[in-house]
Amino acid sequence: MAGKRKKVDESEEEEEAVTSQEESEEEKPAKKKKAAPKEKKAAKAEKPAAKKTKKADKEEESKEPEHHVEIGPRKRCTVRKFKGKVLIDIREYYEKDGESLPGKKGVALSAEEWKKLLENAEEISGWVDNA
Repeated sequence: MAGKRKKVDESEEEEEAVTSQEESEEEKPAKKKKAAPKEKKAAKAEKPAAKKTKKADKEEESKEPEHHVEIGPRKRCTVRKFKGKVLIDIREYYEKDGESLPGKKGVALSAEEWKKLLENAEEISGWVDNA
């Protein structure tokens, strides 16, 4: 009888162990699942909508009058407002589909920087003449 009793006790212990494992797994916080490829594609599809609003914001900003001076065949100095600040933008432009677009090469000066440049214009002109 002792042998049978021992087997019954072992099976009860195994059941208790399995039950305690299940309970401890339920207590653990659920792991984050990685997004399925379809979900990732859906998330990417949502991004252009955000870009449209940014583009609309840019169009709204660009509605303010801009003044520019051509300083070379593909160079232009433009005065514009960006995020509420006045900028003097000296930039190279390129042609695409018959439209003149600003390139990466250039500098945008704040009003303070522009004034500082003008204060030193005579000295800079002297350097240019003597170069």
